Amino acid sequence: MESLARELGGQISGVEHDDILLGSGEHGYRIRPEGFVTIVPADAPKRIAVVDGGNGRLEETASFSVMINRTYFSLFKGKRRERPRTRSRIEFFSTTVVSIPKGEAKDRIKYSIRLYPQKPEDAEYLPDAADLHQNRSYPGFHELTQVDSMARRFAEWRMAAHVTRAELTGGDILIMDGSLQTGFKREKRYADVLYDEAVEKGVTVCGLSKTSMMLTESGESLLARVEEISKEAGHGMWYVKVADRASPDGRVMVLVAKFHPRSEFVFRIEMLRDQFQDMDTGKINDILSSIAANAEDISMLGYPYAAIDADRFAQVRNNELEMYKSMLRSETVNVPELDWERIYRYRNALAAHERLNEVTS
Repeated sequence: MESLARELGGQISGVEHDDILLGSGEHGYRIRPEGFVTIVPADAPKRIAVVDGGNGRLEETASFSVMINRTYFSLFKGKRRERPRTRSRIEFFSTTVVSIPKGEAKDRIKYSIRLYPQKPEDAEYLPDAADLHQNRSYPGFHELTQVDSMARRFAEWRMAAHVTRAELTGGDILIMDGSLQTGFKREKRYADVLYDEAVEKGVTVCGLSKTSMMLTESGESLLARVEEISKEAGHGMWYVKVADRASPDGRVMVLVAKFHPRSEFVFRIEMLRDQFQDMDTGKINDILSSIAANAEDISMLGYPYAAIDADRFAQVRNNELEMYKSMLRSETVNVPELDWERIYRYRNALAAHERLNEVTS
């Protein structure tokens, strides 16, 4: 450990700073103290809605998985919670089954996903199952754990569009947990539905990331480096433009912001580029100060309580997983088409490491 610490110190110290977001190209802003803008507290904060999702795996083999998924939104104005007009939490189950399509090259895998809403009327909040099917190449392993998260991610976009349509009005703010970037095939069409709804109603769409692996062009942590530079600027609450970033599915304006003078944390904020370009400094302050007005809870000073609330009610806890696993297994043993002993063997092919941890820990 002594050698590790000494050599690590040599590797990461003395880096020549190059304070532009890596990969931002001509759209990156050089981060300087004069680029930081004070967030002035809001006299009348705007309403904010935060959409989050969570999931948990109930059953898994190399060829199929069963998930429980949740989406949830919270609604606040400053520190005051507002009562939504519609249901704030949707829960559904999903199965992902792997198959090798006949007549195609043997290095192709098909992932078929089906959705099972807890209540039939909840189907309108869920993505179309056909949009979730994937055909991918097989380079010696496959990506079941990545694919089976698609249903939850797509459902978050659909929930966000619903919230914008049914709960928000012009001037309100919709915050997605995480980035506004899309990564899955067909995901963009769900994001576009949200964006169209938001632009039509005058709702500002943001993405709030708790953590970020973004780097500067010198290989330093973007958030850590921004926080260092902010000390020279001397603001209590602030934001700074980082990049006007192009992507295959559009453009976003990337900011870094600090929402409380005594907070330990800074966060990455993304906004739709077209909306951001139409804002003057006062409008930008209205948006960010409304978020800051909700970020005064002592549990995580500087992080919007609406996002804490959304995370709390969207996550699937371990004790719930065990309950649903028991329910699933009690149902499957009564289905003649399912060879439970065979499924048990398939599951054990992935369970050896978990069992070893139980034994040795």
